[in-house]
Amino acid sequence: KDMAFKMAADFAALTHGHPSGYLSAGALAYLISSILQ
Repeated sequence: KDMAFKMAADFAALTHGHPSGYLSAGALAYLISSILQ
């Protein structure tokens, strides 16, 4: 789950420079990862 958050946040940071943009992408990836496990 932590890896999903980090990867999503890192990829989103490429196009979304503000923390509210890339942290929300990380949070969504974390939620999806939690549901799938």
